[in-house]
Amino acid sequence: MFTLGPLQIIHISHIMFKDVELGTLEINCSKDIKVQGIIGPCTSLEKKGPSVADTVIGQGNTTAWKMCGLDKSTCLTVFFDISPSERSNPPGTSNPQLYLQFLTNYQNPEGQMRLRVTTITRRWVDNVSNSEELVEGFDQEAAAVVMARLTSLKLEMEVFNNSPDETAYFRMLLNRENILNSAVMIQPSLISYSFNSLPEPAMLDVASISADRILLLDSYFGVVIFHGMTIAQRRNMGYQNLPEHQAFSQLLQAPDDDAQMIIRDRFPVPRLVVCDQHGSQVSNFVSAYKLNTSLLLPQVLKEL
Repeated sequence: MFTLGPLQIIHISHIMFKDVELGTLEINCSKDIKVQGIIGPCTSLEKKGPSVADTVIGQGNTTAWKMCGLDKSTCLTVFFDISPSERSNPPGTSNPQLYLQFLTNYQNPEGQMRLRVTTITRRWVDNVSNSEELVEGFDQEAAAVVMARLTSLKLEMEVFNNSPDETAYFRMLLNRENILNSAVMIQPSLISYSFNSLPEPAMLDVASISADRILLLDSYFGVVIFHGMTIAQRRNMGYQNLPEHQAFSQLLQAPDDDAQMIIRDRFPVPRLVVCDQHGSQVSNFVSAYKLNTSLLLPQVLKEL
């Protein structure tokens, strides 16, 4: 949970155990909390009530929504409005509890109807006297994803150098994927593989390129395996097939296995690109997948 002026935004991931085709979500909450709406793959059922906020964000003016498809990665962003005048206790008293309840009715693959109820409770936190407790409960990745979805909603008519169809497709996935996948869309992950260390995160910069290193880049929509020049030369010479170079064979295999794991668990399937330093597809690695170029141009060209 985090505060943005008078608005309290809470990001909730309500995950189903199996893929289902039809479902509804209903939210009950404390009397001092109002539901502003949801950003995600759902439509309003127009269920009015005292918990409906005056300000609407996304699919609002309701406390119930219909969802035509749910899977283990479905993630909805729920916005709540909290009015200080409606707080249960006056300032200075012990913090009361608040509660949020999510009721999901869905039909499983066997055609049976199921009801899943998730109830959570939290303490109110005074952001003046208990700032440390507020900071401890702050989820930076969730906050970044929430703000990205809210910004995307406000800029719905903008296309940003993509066709309208591509823009709608990207926004649809940003609004429905879980926190991890959505964060990768915002900032791709880059993993480094080398003889000198275990796989480790690397800076998203061309400065991470090295002749004796393999890089695995995941931007959600694309996965790139980048081989440094020395690694590529040894691979082309067949070092990985020699018994005395088992370590090199394992080094080559590790990013391939990790890439396949990413692809296997993701839908739609991302594009897989395998390229070498100074190779023909290296431009995909830098321009299409958002690598920073902190080096001067001659150094960048030398690295690529």
